[in-house]
Amino acid sequence: MEKLFSKEKNNSEYYLPAIQSFANNYKKRLKFIEYHLKREDYIFGTWKAILIPKKDGEERPLIIPNSINDKIVLKAIST
Repeated sequence: MEKLFSKEKNNSEYYLPAIQSFANNYKKRLKFIEYHLKREDYIFGTWKAILIPKKDGEERPLIIPNSINDKIVLKAIST
């Protein structure tokens, strides 16, 4: 659903295009999410996996959803 731009490390503007797009028609987008959640056929989009260095020198995985819709759904089901 969302097409995001390539991310520079620690670039806080990474999600701004997607957030602005969502904000422009949020009522329609939230109804879309609600419709598919009620039908139990919501499909998550792609995710980005990166490795975060730990203090002991090892790395841990961090998996991030690429779309704003997926972030909203995750927040809703986690509360």
